[in-house]
Amino acid sequence: MQFRSLFLGPCLAAVACSGRYEVGAENAVAGSVGTASSGSSASGGGGSARPSEGASLGGGSSSAGGPSAGGTGLVLNESCSFMSQATFQPPPPPYAPPSVVWGRISRFILDREWAPLGELPAETTPEWAGYIALQALAQTTARIGPTGPLRFLAGWLQLRPDDAAFEVNWPALLVSDVDAIELLLNTPLNGPQRVGIFSEPAFLVSHPSISTRGAAMSRALWNQEIPPPPTGFILPPPTPLPGQSRRESLDAAVSQASCHGCHELFDPPGYALEHFNELGQYREQDAGNPVDSSGELVVPLDGSTFYYTSMLDLAPQLANTCAATLGFVNANYDDAVVAAGLFESAYAIPEDYAVDRARVSGAFMLGERSYRALVKGIAQSEAFLR
Repeated sequence: MQFRSLFLGPCLAAVACSGRYEVGAENAVAGSVGTASSGSSASGGGGSARPSEGASLGGGSSSAGGPSAGGTGLVLNESCSFMSQATFQPPPPPYAPPSVVWGRISRFILDREWAPLGELPAETTPEWAGYIALQALAQTTARIGPTGPLRFLAGWLQLRPDDAAFEVNWPALLVSDVDAIELLLNTPLNGPQRVGIFSEPAFLVSHPSISTRGAAMSRALWNQEIPPPPTGFILPPPTPLPGQSRRESLDAAVSQASCHGCHELFDPPGYALEHFNELGQYREQDAGNPVDSSGELVVPLDGSTFYYTSMLDLAPQLANTCAATLGFVNANYDDAVVAAGLFESAYAIPEDYAVDRARVSGAFMLGERSYRALVKGIAQSEAFLR
């Protein structure tokens, strides 16, 4: 699966990087933040983006210190005021025949084209599409497991399917009626300092360094595109000197301006996971000194700045951002339309689908960010119905 992503324009300076740029050793999987297809960008100080015109997302804020989604009680930070009055309106007809819509839904949810669940209606309606999508999700979960959510999570975390062996059954939890982002980021796991899906050994081992973890988290959360390193300069991460932690070694290696401009954007999330070595094992010390997993993170889209001591206090802050909310919606949208066979890749999705993305975002917010609400919204999107 391939997501489209928000390119970090200021990081073009990385072409002069010293070759200690760690991210290029992995294949990038892209996503999109907000309406990234309309040309939004992030910068070193935390970029900004606005929903495209015509999107069904209004302004306003709640008295609880942040906007709430359509009166549902879900409270995000102040920067999400444009999401505070989320609405959902399916696109008007004409619609594709029910057999065509069902084929799209089954490929998205069941990961293959299955026989319809019962007799198809005479004509497609948004109500039927939303209903049958939830029925398909429930049946596949009960019979063979949630194959669609597992496919999405593997791509979202940039894992090969064979590597997506989680300690927690995230796909099964995801299909319950809970806040999906809160679930994925803030669920405690067994062991010290383990919270959320990014502290899963499968993720930590697949992304063993600070930069690879930070870049993978940035792509998953708000879909930042990380530019590749210069041709011919993909080298192993620097070897720490005696008594030097790997964080100190990395900071020294990327201190020059040509490297620092990018690394200051995607390394901070990786710092929060420094209590886990390259094998995903917990540790208190690195090179004889206490592990430093603290940092400062500037969130794209709204410029919010978070201070943290580890993933334990970073995770709940991330879960409360509109950047993560929009990033999650758009990553799922990209996965869905590609899995349904509507586009070969997320990069092929036209820019005018930004309004459809906003429509699905509204459904997600009105459903208090549950995965079920997201699936229903996607099934009732223009992409699936027409």
